[in-house]
Amino acid sequence: MIMCALFLAVSIWFWQSERPKFGGGDVYNKYSSPTIASSSVATTWSTSAVVAGDSSRVYASFCNGSTASVADIYLGLGATSTGVSGIKIPGNTCYEMTKDNMFTGAIYTIATPTVNTLFMIYK
Repeated sequence: MIMCALFLAVSIWFWQSERPKFGGGDVYNKYSSPTIASSSVATTWSTSAVVAGDSSRVYASFCNGSTASVADIYLGLGATSTGVSGIKIPGNTCYEMTKDNMFTGAIYTIATPTVNTLFMIYK
């Protein structure tokens, strides 16, 4: 009986130690409480950033809300530009930034050929 109880206690301890833990700066907590926003993207470069610069940013996802394949949104990293340039997000697709490709500066937008909605999640 004691051996069964000991085996059960050790099994529970191993099971608990493998589960993700939340809170207190834990590695699994870095994506909790993200900012979720949307923005109407005009056909001219935005003069204010849709996402402000943040050196502590760890994740960002930008989704083009248009279902038309020719309704693109471009992300301008760090500054506005003349003409259409930057990271292209075709209609009905998303662009994700993780630790491997994170840009922590301000992000601007432009849409072509019509106004589109950009959905954003970032932390």
